[in-house]
Amino acid sequence: MMDRKTYEELLALVNEQAEDEGLWFLARTVPEAYLQQELRRLHALVEKLASGL
Repeated sequence: MMDRKTYEELLALVNEQAEDEGLWFLARTVPEAYLQQELRRLHALVEKLASGL
């Protein structure tokens, strides 16, 4: 299990990525849409884990 500092670093990275317009563009292809879908799922899980500390 990760320590609190590691979770905080992970959450900071997720928050940084959430602000990166290059990651949240309107998908034009199926692979782009799939990648965005999975990235959003990953972000949601990290936020959930970090908020439970």
